[in-house]
Amino acid sequence: MLTEEKVTSASGNSDIDREVALQELFVMTLSHYRHDLEILKNINDVIVPLAEDHSQKMIEQIQSDVPALEANAQEEYYTYLDSLTNGHETVRVTDQKAAKILSSLFSEIGMLRNTPIFIREMCLGYIISSFEDYLADTLKTVIEDNPEILLMSEKKLEYKDILKHKDMYDLKEAIVDDEVRTLMHKDIEDINYYLGRFKLDLSKENDWKVFKEAFYRRNIVIHNRSSTDAIYCKKTGYTNEGEYLEVDQAYLNNTLSVFDKYALKITDHMTMKFCKPR
Repeated sequence: MLTEEKVTSASGNSDIDREVALQELFVMTLSHYRHDLEILKNINDVIVPLAEDHSQKMIEQIQSDVPALEANAQEEYYTYLDSLTNGHETVRVTDQKAAKILSSLFSEIGMLRNTPIFIREMCLGYIISSFEDYLADTLKTVIEDNPEILLMSEKKLEYKDILKHKDMYDLKEAIVDDEVRTLMHKDIEDINYYLGRFKLDLSKENDWKVFKEAFYRRNIVIHNRSSTDAIYCKKTGYTNEGEYLEVDQAYLNNTLSVFDKYALKITDHMTMKFCKPR
């Protein structure tokens, strides 16, 4: 975060020193977020194929035990699979070895399908939470350098909250932290409204709906097993409540790209607005 020590250089406390310090903080915060995005991209590009390859090998290993079964057990095994494949009524498997192989097989097939989905859903959560950290740090930098922004806040402090701080700097830092922390618990549309204080309106971007949908998608992934709920439908205009929405590779790749763009947009705007002589 921006501190008086960071803004003041060895050569003095000129506007140039302050501009450089602010710009460095903005760039550092953005770089950290973009690094997180790169890690998440690598997780999908590297770890997902490895997980899929592992599950595929496990399936082959499980299936390799089938020829060792007795003839009647093999018949039950293949008849059961055929009934599933062709939509016939499933048959009862009485041979314990065949039943064990089938159980292991279906478990691994589930892993093959669900592991990539789980990783992509996890990555979506991290894209959003890391963006919120990025935005919070950026706003703290701005407000600490421009405390007059807090005059627009509707929050009030009680005497006991003021007196527990050792000095004005400590008090100001606590106020800024509380202001930003409260904001980051709000809806993305409310956050965008707050950004209007800095003459920044993200909703003017042509992919704003894509950007904000990711926040609501993250919420249903975490809280509703990736099924649309009333809030998701209301906020995004989606009409089918209760529908499962998979975070597929195309969706995740697009989300990574869109969030990178918005972080760049915010940093560029804050740099242009606040990294200039007073």
